[in-house]
Amino acid sequence: MRNFFLFIILSIFLWADEPSAFGAGNLNSVSAYGLDENEKAIVKNKKSIRVLTNKLENLDDELESIKLISKNINSNMIKDTKKSNERELEKLNTLIDNQNKTIEKFSQNYKSALKEISWVVDDINSKFISKNEFEKIINKLNKKIHDLEKKEDKKKEIKQKTKNEITPKVKLDKKENNWELQKKADNLYKKNNLDTLKSISERLISKGFKPAKNNFYLAEVEYKKANYNKAISLYKKSLKIYDQASYAPKLLLHSGIALKKIGQDVQAKKFFEIIVDDFSNSKEAIEVQKYL
Repeated sequence: MRNFFLFIILSIFLWADEPSAFGAGNLNSVSAYGLDENEKAIVKNKKSIRVLTNKLENLDDELESIKLISKNINSNMIKDTKKSNERELEKLNTLIDNQNKTIEKFSQNYKSALKEISWVVDDINSKFISKNEFEKIINKLNKKIHDLEKKEDKKKEIKQKTKNEITPKVKLDKKENNWELQKKADNLYKKNNLDTLKSISERLISKGFKPAKNNFYLAEVEYKKANYNKAISLYKKSLKIYDQASYAPKLLLHSGIALKKIGQDVQAKKFFEIIVDDFSNSKEAIEVQKYL
């Protein structure tokens, strides 16, 4: 009985391994048999095609995976680049803001300085004579000197014709009398006799004699009377005519003090600094230190 069952089982296995007659000539069968040479070639090609198709499908899958990975990488790179660009842009904006603030501050300082300079120039022009005015004064003085010379020549002619008709009063117009008057004015200035000094200096200026020095004397008269605006104008006239006089340090000192008295501290300081720089050995250079 046992041997019978064993025989049946073995028969089943043998039957299963034996090719079926129904598969003969089937080109689509994996275990096709009974084929001629052409049919075998077709079967072989189909197998190759299936292998290639499988490989292509695998490659497609791998390509899709690569695309997905690349997309993720690009996305991350774009995000990182965007963040980096945003940080750089933020730094750049901060730098631009700081630069704009610096430019604005410089602009304000420049406008302020320009305004102050304009104010100083306007103030100087309002208190001091301009270059054109000075030239007009010089032209007037030259004309007056020319007229005086003509008068002097005319007097000489008269003197030759009628020597006895010339009165002593005419001698007052001669230069030696101007020198005598100037000497008197110098002594009056030293003695601080202001009223008499003023009349003599005005007379000498009208004759065109030493206008720089006599304008200085008139300025000193006004300065000591605390008429500071008038004094400043006269100091300016004197300085315009001659700026190398021995009294220049005192002229500059009193001009500075007068300006300070009327509240023009910025201009006053400039006069004080000129004394220190250009007249350092003068007594005024020592005195001016208390104003700096």
